[in-house]
Amino acid sequence: MLENSREATLNHPLRTDQHNPSSPAARDSECRAGSSLEADELTGPGARPGPLLDRPVKVLVAPVEIGHNSFHLRNGLKKYNVEADIIDVLRGGPRREDHTTVPAGVLQALRDDPAGTVKRLAGEYDLIYFQFGCSLVDHEYLGGPRLRQPYPDLELIRDRGAKIAAAYWGSDLWDPAMFVDNALRAMGVELDRAPESSRYKQMKIERLAAHSSFLLSVDEYAHLCPKLVNGDLALDLNKWPYKQRSFERKRLKIAHMPSNRAKKNSDVVLEAFQVLSDIGLAEPVLIENVPHGRIPEILGDCDLFLDQMVRGFGKASLEAMALGLPVFTRADGPIVGQRGQAPVFVFRNKFDLLGRLIYLNLNREILRQASIKGRAYIEKYNTIEKIAADVHDYVSRALKDKPINHLITDRATRLAMFQTNFYEQAPPILARMKNEARLTDVCRSGLENGISTETCLQYLKVLEQKGLVRLNRKTAGPQEAQAVA
Repeated sequence: MLENSREATLNHPLRTDQHNPSSPAARDSECRAGSSLEADELTGPGARPGPLLDRPVKVLVAPVEIGHNSFHLRNGLKKYNVEADIIDVLRGGPRREDHTTVPAGVLQALRDDPAGTVKRLAGEYDLIYFQFGCSLVDHEYLGGPRLRQPYPDLELIRDRGAKIAAAYWGSDLWDPAMFVDNALRAMGVELDRAPESSRYKQMKIERLAAHSSFLLSVDEYAHLCPKLVNGDLALDLNKWPYKQRSFERKRLKIAHMPSNRAKKNSDVVLEAFQVLSDIGLAEPVLIENVPHGRIPEILGDCDLFLDQMVRGFGKASLEAMALGLPVFTRADGPIVGQRGQAPVFVFRNKFDLLGRLIYLNLNREILRQASIKGRAYIEKYNTIEKIAADVHDYVSRALKDKPINHLITDRATRLAMFQTNFYEQAPPILARMKNEARLTDVCRSGLENGISTETCLQYLKVLEQKGLVRLNRKTAGPQEAQAVA
């Protein structure tokens, strides 16, 4: 069992009052680290009651599948007599069967007759569960932006009697300015906090929440979402086996695994990697363009994992913790909510990262503790059984119109995030940057994420002044800015 007092020490690795690794609590944690999936079955006193649904239920998970999230949920819900189908509009080609479980014609029908197809699907399923901030016809792959209204299918689904739910996982909530802010902060530039969620995204979230029984995400985003319920990503622990680590290598292997270099600010990571290599402190391992099935073997041979120079941590960190790797991730302060209990090492920028790595290289017992407690955290919160049980509880309550305990949120707090000087501070700093490659990377990290905002237009003007992009003057508007490299 993870204990807050011990986790607080891990989140502050420069402290010297570490707990005794030979204590009974530490030995118990070490025993749990290699336990099986069955160790986290919800049984015994205080366990969740059995299936609350008295009939078979059909759920449609759509329209994006990333990281096998939908498949883990589908497999986990089978024990509750819930049949889940998956639509993935990004992978509808020759390998469609790997990612989509509905007939291939459904994707084409959504393009040809979106309203009619949505009505038919809403009549076939009890609940439609949207992923990554997209609805059935709102995704750009299905022509959503041409419809001129976010989530135009919500009323169609509601009128057919199907329930609606949705899940968000982080970047699908953020204003594009957040990515620029994170890139500058990772480089050591301190600015006023960028707005976390744009007015446009807030409007979409509130519209979706108004028609949904619940929105699921990690609770650290409760201030962004009404009707939020706490949930996380599921892992198949059979594919991520724990390995006890001695950390006795002279040069520890530290891995970085970006899904997108610009979005993860990996150029800053690579700078830190070069310093680590030059001073002989660690052996950097960059994992890119590798089949997902090989990642447990490659990552499992490393000692440490460096997630992203953005904020918080994502599924890659959860996978690393499952394998027993201590995790490093960037954040401006303590991570809040359930994930704040995770034994991760938090740093503010590349200089802070290097300092912590130097200290921990000399105090490797802290790394051993993090390895054990990281696996214990995953077994407690991220098994397929745990996530499926939570979602089943929410779904069954939604279908029976029973109360759902949403996390408390305040609309005034959500809107207050727009009160910032970031828009005025950032463009002049970007304009002074002499490294044009870095400038382009920093701006791209914002422009590639979400709909363009006033801030992005300002960044585009900076790039245009330096001759790095050409603005399309005919279509550049508050929501339609385009850049041609």
